[in-house]
Amino acid sequence: PSVTFGYIGHENRQPIARMTMHHYSSSGNRFQMGHLEWNSHTGEILNVETHPDAQRLGVANTLLHESKNIAKEQGIALPRHSSNRTDEGNKWAKSTGDKVPKRRRPK
Repeated sequence: PSVTFGYIGHENRQPIARMTMHHYSSSGNRFQMGHLEWNSHTGEILNVETHPDAQRLGVANTLLHESKNIAKEQGIALPRHSSNRTDEGNKWAKSTGDKVPKRRRPK
């Protein structure tokens, strides 16, 4: 798999960073395994998605780890778990070993 980094837009005038993981088949076809988006000023993770065929393979954890590395290199805020998490997001956040803020359920 390969991991790419970029900016995808803004939230409240703050750039949103995105880390994406792809897998390339032997025939050269690209398959997006997942992505992680975070506010590059506050570090708050805004969205994590993993393709159903790539779940439970460590994709989200790899994206989090790589996002932290690139954030250090870029001099932007390191991704951190949001207090606004879904049930699945809450399970994942707790499994990472990172500090997890008290949860507020999303509306």
